[in-house]
Amino acid sequence: MKTLTIIKSLIIITFFTFISCEKEPVQSFDQNVEKPQIEIVRNNSDNDRTGEDEEEEIIAGRIVDSSGVSLANIRIEIIKYQTNEVMDCDFTSTDGEFQFDVQPGAYLFRIFYKSSIGICTEAIEVVESVQIMIQL
Repeated sequence: MKTLTIIKSLIIITFFTFISCEKEPVQSFDQNVEKPQIEIVRNNSDNDRTGEDEEEEIIAGRIVDSSGVSLANIRIEIIKYQTNEVMDCDFTSTDGEFQFDVQPGAYLFRIFYKSSIGICTEAIEVVESVQIMIQL
């Protein structure tokens, strides 16, 4: 019975750890981990696609491993560079894709891949909707 209670507690803790998307300051991360590479695939200035709010832009992208294989169900957070505030979080689709609606500004991403700490990318400046690829 005690084992069952412990297992239930671990499941609940795990659930809230992975589902929580509250806006919070970025915690420190392992500085020795190489930062993922961000490649801008294309700017979406050719089309008039914007986020839900007309002043928002869309950052859409895909997370891939070092061999180019898309990574599904990876937690990704988008962080406002100037304030270190987590603006939103999501999990990649089965094709490794994600999308965020953001105000123009500088952002970085924290990706939780094989770690509960997460690894952060370099910051990118968003002035218009953009499509990116993040390689781990």
